Amino acid sequence: MRFNPQEFYTFPKQLVIGFLPASSRPEQVQQALDATGLAPEQVDFLQGTDGVDILTHGGKSAGLRQRMIRKIERVSQEGLHLGTAIEHLEAGNTMVAVRQVGPDDAPNVRQVLESVGVGNHHYFGRYTFD
Repeated sequence: MRFNPQEFYTFPKQLVIGFLPASSRPEQVQQALDATGLAPEQVDFLQGTDGVDILTHGGKSAGLRQRMIRKIERVSQEGLHLGTAIEHLEAGNTMVAVRQVGPDDAPNVRQVLESVGVGNHHYFGRYTFD
């Protein structure tokens, strides 16, 4: 399981995100997603102040490129979702991000996430989000 990966790019493309309450276990989410055939490396979890740092500044080891991407994200439509994600992390929740999800697979991934208590989920396609 990948927690607070420094290379996490928030600019969403083929990404399903959702939030797991602090009282729930990320291991259950990973197991449910593994059972669908998703590769474990497709799933990232952001938690706590390190997760907030990744979303706001690009992480402790962020380079110039990653910091520039964060600035662009903040002024784009994704900025609203970033703000919501930060609020969830500050409240003690865990952000779950499933990468490389095509539009046809997104409903199934969202259903699996919902079944294990992940709420407030969104899908970010190549040029759209819902």
